[in-house]
Amino acid sequence: MKGRLFQMSKINYSTDARSEWNERTSNISVDKVDDIAFSKIFELYLPESKKFSVLEIGSVPGTFLVYFHKKFGYRVNGIDFAENTEVFHETMKKNDIKDYSFINADFFKYKFTRQYDVVSSFGFIEHFDDLDEVLARHEALVRPGGYLVMTLPNFRFLQHVYHYKFDRPNLEIHNLKAMNIGRLKHKLRSLGLKKLHAGYFGNLQVWREDTPLEINQRRKVNSIHTWVGKHGFKMPTFRLYSPYIVLIYRKPL
Repeated sequence: MKGRLFQMSKINYSTDARSEWNERTSNISVDKVDDIAFSKIFELYLPESKKFSVLEIGSVPGTFLVYFHKKFGYRVNGIDFAENTEVFHETMKKNDIKDYSFINADFFKYKFTRQYDVVSSFGFIEHFDDLDEVLARHEALVRPGGYLVMTLPNFRFLQHVYHYKFDRPNLEIHNLKAMNIGRLKHKLRSLGLKKLHAGYFGNLQVWREDTPLEINQRRKVNSIHTWVGKHGFKMPTFRLYSPYIVLIYRKPL
């Protein structure tokens, strides 16, 4: 089992990363944003300030940035290398945000000339093998006294069983080592950041990418989703099945 988990942790795009994200962003709908799933946790730790700037790494379609602006008053900045950038601008327009900055570039190649009060990413860091480099690049963009906010899926434990059986192509482009909270806490502490929150989030939920399944697999997936739909919301946050990890850290002055 240990060898298989290691093998599944290696990033394995069927084409290349940009093509993968162009495909995934091609069908995103533009929405009016009022709230997000993690709002209650964010609102416990993040201050309101119209003077604050927020950067989202991997920002298409811009939903989280809209939330940060509406709830906390932050000035919006995003970077993404996907080619479908129009959805980001349409999201800003739909939510009446005119003053924003968007960089269409590779996060690992772009040379930033400033730091931000809040640096965020959502479902980003787990798509790379070199976790140390990804986290260090995040941290470098946080100004002293600022905040680092990240969420990522939890595809370990019982969630791993589901994705391994029914969602394997999607599983193969996720680095399971990045979903180890103990490891994440150690890496962020070594970068000098102070932990405000690091934990699992959510009741039992399951989802998969829309890839073909054999008829017997489809039946099993439908049965699982039906059961989870009826009972999952009753199950409290727990590392064995909760679908997300939420991290909120602060950089000392």
